[in-house]
Amino acid sequence: MVKKSTSTFSGSARYGIDDKTRVFINTEYREKLAPEARKTFYVIPGVDTCLIAIPLNEWDEVLARLPAMDLDDLDFIRYRRWLLGNAIECPLDAQGRIRIAQHLINYAKLDKEVLVRGAGDWIELWNPELYEQYEQESTFDPQAAHARLLSGKRQRSLRSDAETALVIE
Repeated sequence: MVKKSTSTFSGSARYGIDDKTRVFINTEYREKLAPEARKTFYVIPGVDTCLIAIPLNEWDEVLARLPAMDLDDLDFIRYRRWLLGNAIECPLDAQGRIRIAQHLINYAKLDKEVLVRGAGDWIELWNPELYEQYEQESTFDPQAAHARLLSGKRQRSLRSDAETALVIE
């Protein structure tokens, strides 16, 4: 059975990327890693042109959620191939850095600096300029989401073949 995460990554900081494509992971995040993570992250492409660094023990949970391959579902086969083909194991070095593979650096358009942001069970790695652009273009209303959270109501998506509707529970 897969254990639920005990780590919650939050906050953000900017760090440089060195010539060997290594990125510093701050002490607070490193201290939150479960022993089962063995000081290792899996880094994958995320949505919105960022990277996601998932602790090793959480990666095991992601893999457990992947169902057995359905040879009739070409989208699933392509997704599984894409996810596992791009996932890179990144152990922390003695200075608290992880080395990001070049194909992932290219995907996230990382250059000299990276914005490291906590996102709950994982860490997001952003090009700071792209994150700023993402924030400016976003139609997301954090105040409305915050109000739903504090009221105990949550929004979920119900999907049918013909339409998608949002429902407040």
